[in-house]
Amino acid sequence: MAQITNPVEVDQSGRKFQYIQNNFANIGLQPNEERVVLDVKEKGEIFMYEMHGNSRHLGLSVDIWADSGAQISIMGGHLTFEKLLQKAWGLSAGEVAPVSGVSPDPHGEPNYRHPYLLRFKTTTEQDITGEDDERYSMAYTPNPYTAYGSRIRVTLVNHSNETGVVEDFVLTRKVWL
Repeated sequence: MAQITNPVEVDQSGRKFQYIQNNFANIGLQPNEERVVLDVKEKGEIFMYEMHGNSRHLGLSVDIWADSGAQISIMGGHLTFEKLLQKAWGLSAGEVAPVSGVSPDPHGEPNYRHPYLLRFKTTTEQDITGEDDERYSMAYTPNPYTAYGSRIRVTLVNHSNETGVVEDFVLTRKVWL
């Protein structure tokens, strides 16, 4: 994991904060594996995250805790690329269904209330970039930011019987100092 910590800033109320970005790359997950990749005690806000992988069964769970210590899952449990498609969050099944064996590969629609699909390519034909394998992407860009009071934990999951690779996962958060 690489971490980028930006300089300390001060908001209009005089509170100090800084943006912290965590970058994870090429994380192989065994069949039915769940792996905690971040678990920190801090007060902050989720600014955004984006995840790319090679299996529709990959996903994540983001859990946050309030000041009181109460735990909240902002994802409603482990949310995989496939579950996002079932909910039509970003893309619907009809939009990504292969046509004559070719994935239409549309771009997903942003949603500021919950995570959404950016890409859902299920076939192995070559795309414009020359990639010829399955590609899945999701993002979460809440507006306003999702606040948490005392802790944040991110768990990457593979709900498949085959190994999957999270090609990259980026989480940016505003941390109060």
